[in-house]
Amino acid sequence: MKKYKRTSMALAPSEAPSNPAILQDKTGEQETAQQKTVNRTLRLPPAVYHLLRNLSHEEVRPMHSYYLEAIDLWLTKRGLPGFAELDGGRELT
Repeated sequence: MKKYKRTSMALAPSEAPSNPAILQDKTGEQETAQQKTVNRTLRLPPAVYHLLRNLSHEEVRPMHSYYLEAIDLWLTKRGLPGFAELDGGRELT
């Protein structure tokens, strides 16, 4: 199998950030990618995955939003602060 180099996605040296882990948000404040989100793997039984995938397609909504909604409900059910309180009022996306 021949491997191809993806040159079209490479940034020119003048465009490349000095530290790629630093992002700049709309307000001009800098935050690292780790401060913005934490990535975790979610393992689902195939039947649950297919149910959520079909529901997501019917409602034209990303599957990720169901995961966030479920976690938010779980936190508030236990009397813990939800996403709005923890993340400065940001909406679930």
